[in-house]
This record gives sequence, C-alpha cells and structure tokens, in this order.
Amino acid sequence: MRPIFAVATLDLRRLWMPVGAAGVAIGLFPALTRGLPVHASAQDTFPFALGIAAVIAGACFGLDFGENRPSFFYARPLSTPALFAGRIAALLGLVVVSIVAFLTVQWLSGLMWPADPMARIRREHVLVIAVPWSVALFIALAGAAHTRQRAKAGLRAFILGSVRMVGVLASTALMAGLFSDIMFHAYDNRTPILVLLASYVIAAFIASCAAIELGRTNRLRIMEVLNIAMYVHTTIAGIVMVFAWFYLLRLGPDAITSVVGGHSSPDGGVAYVAARVDRGGDRYLPRFRVDLSTGEVRRLGRGGLNASRDQLGHWHSRDGATQVWTDQTLILLRSARQLLRPSSPLHFQSRFDVEHSLALPNDLVLDFDWELIGFPMEILPSSGGDVFAFHWFDKAGPHLAFMSPARGQLSVVDPAAIGRTRRAWIFLPSGQLRAAFQHRIETVEEIQVADIDPATGKVTPVATAPMGRSGEVFSVRFDGSASRALVEAGPPNERRALLLTLDGSPPPTIRTLAAVKQVNLEAGLLADGRIAVIVRQPPTAELRLFSQAGEPLLTIPLGEGLTILGSEPFPNVLMVSTQLASTSVVRLFDTTTGRLLREVEGFRAPGAFLSWNSQPAPPASAGSRLLLKKETLYLLPSMTEAPRPLLPRP
Repeated sequence: MRPIFAVATLDLRRLWMPVGAAGVAIGLFPALTRGLPVHASAQDTFPFALGIAAVIAGACFGLDFGENRPSFFYARPLSTPALFAGRIAALLGLVVVSIVAFLTVQWLSGLMWPADPMARIRREHVLVIAVPWSVALFIALAGAAHTRQRAKAGLRAFILGSVRMVGVLASTALMAGLFSDIMFHAYDNRTPILVLLASYVIAAFIASCAAIELGRTNRLRIMEVLNIAMYVHTTIAGIVMVFAWFYLLRLGPDAITSVVGGHSSPDGGVAYVAARVDRGGDRYLPRFRVDLSTGEVRRLGRGGLNASRDQLGHWHSRDGATQVWTDQTLILLRSARQLLRPSSPLHFQSRFDVEHSLALPNDLVLDFDWELIGFPMEILPSSGGDVFAFHWFDKAGPHLAFMSPARGQLSVVDPAAIGRTRRAWIFLPSGQLRAAFQHRIETVEEIQVADIDPATGKVTPVATAPMGRSGEVFSVRFDGSASRALVEAGPPNERRALLLTLDGSPPPTIRTLAAVKQVNLEAGLLADGRIAVIVRQPPTAELRLFSQAGEPLLTIPLGEGLTILGSEPFPNVLMVSTQLASTSVVRLFDTTTGRLLREVEGFRAPGAFLSWNSQPAPPASAGSRLLLKKETLYLLPSMTEAPRPLLPRP
C-alpha cells in the first residue's frame, strides 16, 4: 500500500497546480461569455475540466518513460500493477482538485452553486476521465519511447517502406469504406462509432500496460510492444469489420423478422418488401424482392439498401420492362471516384437483355457526396429502354433532359417551358413524353399538360387547367393512354377529386367527382377506365364509382373506420381496407353491382394507388393480391382460399 501511496503523492505534488489552474480557467469561461450572444453554461464546460485533468495525468505518466523516471521505482522494486494503481489514485486526486477549482470559481463568479456538488457528476463523466487519460498515456508513451535511428538506405529499404505504406493506406481505405457503408445503411445512431472508438481506446490502454510491463525502462522494447499491439488490434478490427459488413448488409431472407410495408412491381409479378431484420439499427429496413410465382426471396442489392430513407435509387418503366439503379460499390470508393473523375453511377437493364451503364445528362453534375445528401433526380425509362427522361433540380431551377444509351444526350428542354413542379409523366406509344406540371400564375395554381419530343426537346401544350388559389396540394395520375388525368386538389381543409379529359383542345373538360371539407378523400383509376373514390366523412366512409366520363354509377356505404382504397385482385373486384380501433378488415366488392363478396378479418391492404411510380399493380395479377397482417406479408390465392403467408417465412 505504501508504494502506491508514494507514487500517487509524487504525481499530486507535481501536477496539482497546473490541473487547478486549468480548472480555474475553464470555470471562468461561462462567466466571461455570459453577456455574449453565444455563451457556454457550466454544464457544458464542466466535462472539459475533467478531461484536461485526465490528459495532464496520462501525458505525465507516459512522458516519464522518456526521462527514465520509472527506473527509480523499478529499482525498489515496484510491480507494474502497483505503479498503475498509484497513477490511477493520483488521477482521481487530480480530478477532485479540478472539480474543487471549477466549482469554487463558479461560486465566486455568482453562478449557481448546487446544494450537492456531486449532483454535477454523471455517469458519462467517468468516460470523460478514462478515455482522455488512456489516449494521452498511449500517445505520450509512444512519443517518449521513440528513439532516433539512422534511416536505412538502399533499394530494398525503399521497396519495403513503400509496400508498408501502400498496405497501411489500402487497409485504412478498406476499413473506412466498410464502416461508412455500415453506418449509412444499417444504423441511424452512434452505436458503431462508439464501438469502434471504444475498441481503439481499450486497445491503447492494453498496449500501454503491456509495453510498460514488458519494456520497463527499455524505450526500444516499449515501442516494439506498442507497434505489435496496435497492428494486432487493427488486423482484428479489419476482420471483424469485413464480417460485420457481410453480416449486416448481405443478409438473406432468413434474417427477416417482420414486414413493414410492400408494394408490387409495375407488371405485378414481383413484390418489393421493406422488412425488419434481426440485426442493425431500429430503423434499418432492407428491401427484398419476392418472386410471386416461385416464392423466391432475395435481397434487393440495387439502389438504396435502406428503405427507411426515400425510395430512390431504383426506377422502373411504367410496364416494369426496364429498370434503372445505382451501383452498390462501397460508398467511400464511389465518393472518391466522383471527386476525382465524375462519372455516372447508373445502370439499366431491359427485359431479356444484359446490364448496361447509363450516362448522365451533360448539365447534371453530382457532388462527390451525392448519396449522403440524397438523389437529386428522377428517372423514367421508356418501355423499350431506348430513351430515358431525367428530371432534376439545382440552384438554377428544374431541368428535363432525354438520354439514349446508343446516341447519348438527345435533347434538353427549355426550363421556361416546364413548370416548377412535375406531378406526373408517362411515355406515349408515339414515343413522346406526356407530363403534367404545376404552375403558379400570380395567386392561382394551375396544371399544365404538355407533350415533349425526346429527339428535339420541343414542348407542345396539351391542356391547361386552373386549380384555384395558391397553396393547394395536387396529386396527378394519368390513365394508361394518358387521355385522362385524375387530380386530387385542395388545401388540407378542402380536398377535391377532379377528372381532366385531355382531348387535345385546351382548356380540358374538368369534372368534379367529389369534394370534402377535410383531407378525407382518395381516388384511383380502375382497369376498365372507371373511377373509384373513397370519401371519408368521419366517423363513416363511402365508396363512389364513376364511369369513364365521370358520371356517378354506384355509392357503397363502408361504415366506420379509416378506409383505404386497395387494388383489383380479381376481374371486376375492388379491394377496400378498413382500419378499426382494435383490428382491421379487407373487403372485396363487385364493382358492377356493388355487392360485398368477401371479408377477410385481421388483414389490411397496401395502398395501391399511392404505390411506387404512382400506379397500381395490374388487375388480377399476383401483385394486386398482397395483404398485410401484424407485419407479415400474405398472398390471397383466390376468392375462396385463405391468405397464404409469404414473409417472414413460416
């Protein structure tokens, strides 16, 4: 016990004054900044007083080995555990000195003096003391143990040094790339960063203990032990990071624990599912592709891996025949490549074709951190995959350009000819792009529909429909031939469903299908051209069916509950999902007679008319018969059979 007390007393005698001075200086800072616009509180600066005391104690411990001071203790003799115990006891004493100095200055400066001074000490402050002390000890010990040696000359030394440097840089870049991928996709909190930093702090402390025990006063031996320890830790950390990268990001369907949401592909043969898994953060929702004909499930490795973010980075043509996606190499490598030599991160594939690279429009410049800040563009492929429409925003405003894999950039549309907000777009059989833009003319909002020639960029107005005062919110959906547009318009306290008939003679025919005083309306186009509108008038709702021209056909009472318009799982059958207080129910209605055909208790349907690409799954396809129940995805095989579970696997 006496040796420990002697070591602690020596440190306290040497360091109490600089530690106390640091505590006084930090304690004065809140008082000096009290009258400034940006000031620091005592709670903000208190951890710095503790951290500086720990840094001073740790640095003094390590630097002593540069002056051979520990030889005095080793000659007694003094064991390494006793030496560490004395230094830790000195650290605790110096922390008390710093706390007393800090709180005394707080009291003298007229700031709050707590009834219990220890009330300022929290659990996190233990880390504020331990981490700086361990890091300062390691750095100071390495600096003290460093001995100048004559550099080896010759070709062999140069080659070995170059190989060593390349290896260090390559391993660092690999670990940084893997770690950034894990952070960006699998976690939305600081857990991985804290784990990684904690591993290095613990490794530094263990390396320091081993170096002092094995090296004692031999500085060259101390340096060798420190180097070996950190090389071993870096190797282990790299292996763990590679394993974690594969474990977290290259997972299979067996990792799925529940399904958060899902939607059908445009052709109805595939379901894209956002799922919770048994690894990663709470908001880590990787996407999976479910083949509804074979039941095959595989991770969707295209586009953004994390579905908790916006569903961008993966685009479909309207019929699902052509796909565009962003590559999935390491984020760090993509960012470095974009910084050094800007290139396109896009790939596409048409049906029965191989994968190709897709160039960006000439005016579209991606920053090196484009994926971290989000995708600044939308892409619509044509069905044949020969033309791609790009729509993006920058500081200059909206842009629209057309690209061809074979011919490069085809045209750029004059920004003055398109609206500030694109609400819908579709490729016509003629090859032209029909788009609906939202304009504001003084205080009136209007929808402008135009046909755009991809070859020349020429804009031909089709129709202009005034929508009312500014501030209204619009949702526009074209039917398959783009001869009609279904519009949901209105501010939050007044929503309307409108039908625009685009017969080529502006202004178009505008027919109001429904109007309510609240945001309680949902509309969709059925396969045969009829229109379905859910009108919610709390606590009840009703389903209204209209002809292709907007003439009322049927009104079906739906009762109480939050009702959502579903898809058409079978010919002339419409699915409606109702969420009640304690359960949910899916109902199937005959769209010809309005008769209720079937009720499926406990299930709900994904919203079909607000799905990916703003289009429902094809009627009577497997994608139109998807159901959800307690975060489990089901498929409804027929009108009479029970729903069959798809994911998680039973």
